Amino acid sequence: MRFTEKYQQDIHGTLFGFDRMIFNGYFFPFQQAKDLFFYLNRKHVLLKEFDTHAKELTGRIDLRCHQLAAEKEATYHYLNFTKGNKAKIVEEEIEKSGKTEGLITVIACLEVCSSFRVKGRQSDRTLQLQRGHRKCKCYYLYYLDKEFGLMYVKLQGWFPFNASVYINGRSYLKAQLKNQGVEFTEYKNSIQWCSDLVLAQKLLDRLHQKKWDRILNAMLTKVHPFLEEMQKMSGHKYKWYMDACEGATDVLFKEHSKLKELYPDLVNRAIHFKGGEDVYTFFGKTLLPQCSKEVQGSKKRFDQGFRVKHILDRNTIKMYDKGCALRIEVTINNPRTFKIFRQVIRKGERVMTWVPMGKSTTNLYRYAEVCKQGNHKYLDSLSDVEPKEPISKYLNPLGKKKVIKTKKGTTRPVGPIKIMSHLTSLIIEAINNGKFAIKGFTNKAIKKLLIHKNYFTKQQLLDKTEKQLTGIISRIFLKLRAYGLIVRVNKTFTYKLSRNGRIISYAILKLRQQEIDKFKIA
Repeated sequence: MRFTEKYQQDIHGTLFGFDRMIFNGYFFPFQQAKDLFFYLNRKHVLLKEFDTHAKELTGRIDLRCHQLAAEKEATYHYLNFTKGNKAKIVEEEIEKSGKTEGLITVIACLEVCSSFRVKGRQSDRTLQLQRGHRKCKCYYLYYLDKEFGLMYVKLQGWFPFNASVYINGRSYLKAQLKNQGVEFTEYKNSIQWCSDLVLAQKLLDRLHQKKWDRILNAMLTKVHPFLEEMQKMSGHKYKWYMDACEGATDVLFKEHSKLKELYPDLVNRAIHFKGGEDVYTFFGKTLLPQCSKEVQGSKKRFDQGFRVKHILDRNTIKMYDKGCALRIEVTINNPRTFKIFRQVIRKGERVMTWVPMGKSTTNLYRYAEVCKQGNHKYLDSLSDVEPKEPISKYLNPLGKKKVIKTKKGTTRPVGPIKIMSHLTSLIIEAINNGKFAIKGFTNKAIKKLLIHKNYFTKQQLLDKTEKQLTGIISRIFLKLRAYGLIVRVNKTFTYKLSRNGRIISYAILKLRQQEIDKFKIA
């Protein structure tokens, strides 16, 4: 059962869309030393004069930022330390100025960037351009934009003069709703309630349909002092790529008390996801026995709520609560782990095929698909969490014998389920794997999981053949069906957890975990 269907009486609706989006812009004629030589030659700048020329350009950027701050009645701050709290400064400036649109503040600071410097070559005592990491002055220009809400444009103050633009999808949504006069309530960068959720979803969907290269170049033109000069000389414009992108699904509960009651069990369930098996499934992947990639996780408390985080291949999936909103969020930092269906050249011919996804802004529609699928799989894997009720109400009937009908019309007794036995709890844990949340499971799938995912020790595998293991799983399935924990899909050998099965299996796993924790402490 889907999470939203199960709690449809308690939720106002759902919203999916991008949250944090960071675009990096690169001017390619400045990215390599051989190309930079062409620029310096056109400008008649010698290598020994490189630093002087670069400082002059930095001065022009600094002057432009001061001029913009003066023209727009904004403040200018210089931070002596890189990790200064820029967000806090921006919040204070918004409160002081009372602005609803335009430039809020300019913040300058030193950061370590990939850049160029001139060094002498010892072999022939000549000068050469070397690329490496060095401290550069960077400028952050924070805006309250009419279309995108709170955002910033960042300029690197030294060659190759890279740029970044930060846009927040939820800030964009709030700005658009205000422009259209739609009522809504907000809390900590999230929508808590909206009078027109259908329109809100349509507005969020527009983000991955925009012509981003054109929009971002237009933003940069307003603040970059010598951009037109660079473009005219080389015939190139800045090329933009995604640095990081977050796709968030907000489940909007009608009352905060309901989410507050449910959330501790959601956190407990998320913490006990079986690392590789579940998290790989959320990202649309299959965990093979030979796979060496590691899934990492963490939990942390923030002022706005408790967060659970899973990391795979530098991509993350997180869950946290924001007032009345339960947020599931996929962050894509490494898009090449996902595939995109596009046209490529194979053996001299153009063909459509699945290839690793790049960071181009034209791939944003695929970013949205990956994030949405991951969020929904994660949510559906949480659907077995129930409101708090006495566990004994569900567990006591499992200790009594039951009589069932056979296919021949006769009856036969079925023994009680030994919920704390090692093998039974292993199989219950296996059928709760996230990959079976929607499609269901079979005897073969559970057997494969038990063998390949190290549920058994080597000695236990030696003691049982595959045929014996199939029989054991079949007998336990029979008991689970008899007590109504699992149901068989019509005319197939596939099973699914029933509503009571989700509650009971979750309770059994919780009790077993408590026993393991006690043993570890002892």
